[in-house]
Amino acid sequence: MFFRIAATLAFLALSMQPDHASAQENLRWKFRAQEVVRYKVQQKMQTKMKIGDNDVNQSMDQTMDMSWHVQSTSAAGETVMNQVVGRIPLKMEGGPAGPVEFDTSVNVKSDNPIINSMGEMFRQIVNQKFQVTMNPTGKITDVQVPAQLLDALRTSAAGNP
Repeated sequence: MFFRIAATLAFLALSMQPDHASAQENLRWKFRAQEVVRYKVQQKMQTKMKIGDNDVNQSMDQTMDMSWHVQSTSAAGETVMNQVVGRIPLKMEGGPAGPVEFDTSVNVKSDNPIINSMGEMFRQIVNQKFQVTMNPTGKITDVQVPAQLLDALRTSAAGNP
């Protein structure tokens, strides 16, 4: 359950853009209908902690291949687009599950049930269309999560090895 909630929150947090820039001139998004914008979101994290007398070091490297498929733009510059995650490779080391590595584009089962649950949960997100409404400054004003994805996440075994 924890991994399901964490992954959903991480995805939503990463899909949000700041609503303003700290420059002299406000930056504005200028999309065109039917435009496709492809990009990558890479998250690298190092965690160091001490538990009792033990030093614990964890690392995580996750990349999300993403795209925005612009559906429409208003005269005021508000844009409706489908946000799609195309692929998620993930590598973690030093955590309680041991080394974790998977890529949503490769459907290989692991001996570790936690890795299988995480991989299956992330594969549910890949290629789903999240409808996003963005204003010209990049502020996300609405996100529509596909109903079949919500149902799949509710019934998945993610986090419940």
